[in-house]
Amino acid sequence: DLRPIIPALAEVFNNALGSSVAELNFKSMTDQLSELMYEYPFRVPAYYALIIRSLVTLEGIAINVDPEFKVLSKAYPYIAKRLLTDPSPELRASLRDLLFKDGSFRWNRLENLLSNARDSDDYDLDRVLDQTIDFLFSERGEFIREQLVDEVVNSLDLLGRSTLQQMSSGLRSVGDRLRELTGQSVSASNATQPSLPPQELESLERLQRILKILRETQGFDPMKVLQLIPRLLVKPELQSIGQQVASSLAQKTAARLVREVLLASSPATTPATTPVVRPQL
Repeated sequence: DLRPIIPALAEVFNNALGSSVAELNFKSMTDQLSELMYEYPFRVPAYYALIIRSLVTLEGIAINVDPEFKVLSKAYPYIAKRLLTDPSPELRASLRDLLFKDGSFRWNRLENLLSNARDSDDYDLDRVLDQTIDFLFSERGEFIREQLVDEVVNSLDLLGRSTLQQMSSGLRSVGDRLRELTGQSVSASNATQPSLPPQELESLERLQRILKILRETQGFDPMKVLQLIPRLLVKPELQSIGQQVASSLAQKTAARLVREVLLASSPATTPATTPVVRPQL
């Protein structure tokens, strides 16, 4: 009967999952597991025990030299690099589970992986791009391709609206400046401009951070990325993705346009009047 041990293990691992990479302590987690083994008679596989013992030993040696040393924070760039570059099916599956949750892409995880992987000495961005393309357009990458369509549509829609808003703001500023030079007044409605919702602003900032990480990664060359385009264009999977993205983006844009037109043409609501009750004679 495993029911009594499930809450105890959940508490141990939830504490570990709630810690950052720099705060995670293997010895503390191992001590909690050891206490559980005395309370509940269970065994762990031998290879798990060896891995945990090795990590605890290495962490203990490092802490004796430097009490502030965090073994996982030092090893994380190597782990991130392996997840992004290793072609083994097990690590590909781990990468998918890491980046997706309930069908949604977790961009913050990708941002952390790219940021930490670039600190590894033998990190090769060109190799990552090649393996990513090979995996995405293979049978194993079909699930990720389906999920990426929605993410690409949302990202393109967000970037397009942000760019249009910046262009509109720039043209409005030029017009206001010309009115000031000619002595005309600038209306308050021209001074105010709509902004993206907070959630979409956060998504835009996240995309900008990822692009910044890629630009700052050693070996990144935009020309090399452009050289991949002919290789991608001949893939039938990309043509299918392009059709889905174009269709979904057109539907999203049309729906927004119709909604804005309807909102703009809706009559102003008038306050309800209270009926007058006449006294009966």
